Amino acid sequence: MPRPIPLAALALFLAACATTASPPAARVAAAPAEETTAGDPTDPGGVPVARLRAAPLSDADLAGRWRILSVDGRPPVDLGDRTAYLVFGPGSYGGSTGCNSFGGYGVLVGSRFYASGAMQTAIGCQGALEAQERAIVSILTASPALVLTPDAGGTLTLGSAPGTVVARREAAGAPPPPRPDQGGETLLAGTEWTIGSVDGAWRMPREGRPILRFEADRWTISGGGCGTSGGTWRQAGDRILGLRDAIVSRGCAGDAWALYDTVAELLDAGPRFVTGPNGEILIGGGGHWITGERPRAVLADEAALLAGAWTIAAIDGRPPEGPRPAHIAFGPTGYSGSAGCNSFQGYQMAHRRRLFVTMPVSTEMGCGGTLGAQERRVTALLAAAPRIALGERGEIALVDEAGSLRLRRAEGADGWAPEGRLWTGAPLTAELTMLDAEPLRMRMSEPETRLRLTAQRFDIDSGCGRLGGIWRRQSAVPAGVSALEFLTDAEPDPEGACAGALAARLPVFKRLFNGPARVLIGASGELLVAGDRHWLGGRVLRPSRR
Repeated sequence: MPRPIPLAALALFLAACATTASPPAARVAAAPAEETTAGDPTDPGGVPVARLRAAPLSDADLAGRWRILSVDGRPPVDLGDRTAYLVFGPGSYGGSTGCNSFGGYGVLVGSRFYASGAMQTAIGCQGALEAQERAIVSILTASPALVLTPDAGGTLTLGSAPGTVVARREAAGAPPPPRPDQGGETLLAGTEWTIGSVDGAWRMPREGRPILRFEADRWTISGGGCGTSGGTWRQAGDRILGLRDAIVSRGCAGDAWALYDTVAELLDAGPRFVTGPNGEILIGGGGHWITGERPRAVLADEAALLAGAWTIAAIDGRPPEGPRPAHIAFGPTGYSGSAGCNSFQGYQMAHRRRLFVTMPVSTEMGCGGTLGAQERRVTALLAAAPRIALGERGEIALVDEAGSLRLRRAEGADGWAPEGRLWTGAPLTAELTMLDAEPLRMRMSEPETRLRLTAQRFDIDSGCGRLGGIWRRQSAVPAGVSALEFLTDAEPDPEGACAGALAARLPVFKRLFNGPARVLIGASGELLVAGDRHWLGGRVLRPSRR
């Protein structure tokens, strides 16, 4: 079940969600929408919500803060200046029951809202207030149907099997609240998720839960007492567009097959998804929803997935152009290739189905027009820490937010790539020059960013205060894999000169240096530091420059 969370942490989440949006237009249709039937809840007047003929809503219709007018037809408990309210933002929901505050992830599909379990503060609520809290949270987390009526300011009715909540928009004119899942995964290709709940029913214990996987073209679900079910899919923004085309059952036990079928129906329905920074996922649509989590972040070396020579078969779905074949080769720590004009090479690390590369060193032939654009696109995709997904017939897809690079094995071809070395712990100082493919210095007048690694410590001086902490070798990794665990010191954020772009980098630095990461050094001192999603590039300084 969802765990209570500290009041301070939840207060930060709810503060981000406390703004409101402009009042929406009326959303009442002449015919019921597909997404409105959820049990047979009734509104305060006794009319089943499914008969209110709700039309699909948009995120903008829902965004903002709503004061609760009634719960199951009764006004909320009178708390004086305090009020019970709901708040919605992109991929999130929150509010207060009048006692505890709560929040979680959620997606709107048509006129149904699908939510993860609520994280709540842990104030002891008694009597009517406790009953009100249970009712509000249970209605929100049971995929309520939503009806928005065009009265003054807009009135929102949420109805699910446990009951109904009626709320009115509290204010207007402010922008929608920000998304609370900064750092969450936005690309599903090459990911796997342990399913935790299906349609609100939790599956315990953790061992034996089904695993949902997304590759380049296919999704599969396996485990949980069954064999494997799957189908084709593609991603369109936060939508999963799937088609079930293969079902395999090998001695399904208990209700495992029903669970498999529910997941397949969900993915067939074109659901939306949202992820959180700690590996959470919610997928909802078509009357079903699931929650899950990613496995623990062990950064095992996955260079073997890419090793060898490849022909670039497609760039964002189109075959490459040019007088020379487009190709790429991967070694244990390096890469080389051509997008059809210039040749390039650099260093790379692959782990957790993600490719991290140093910016390539390239020849300098003038490549204009389509060929120049093609070369820039390949370079940008490689630098975007693309996800590595398995395709049909042994193909590999490197996927970023804008598209993909499809690679086909070049049979009989030998590929060359430069060789670097993984950092083994010897003290070093490096100038950091790139963060996620963006330069850290745009002008010579801006301060350098330096990283110092010593025995069990790291320190970063970015011109935005100091960030430092400890490191240790990561446990539970295969033999021969060099991965580290970083943990920043518990210090307040720097002030003063920390502003603008410098301040914007600080959260990324903190995310990279709070968890597992790997460090690679090239033959000429090139530096690559790669974590779960972010990477740093730089160069190791000679002792005379320290």
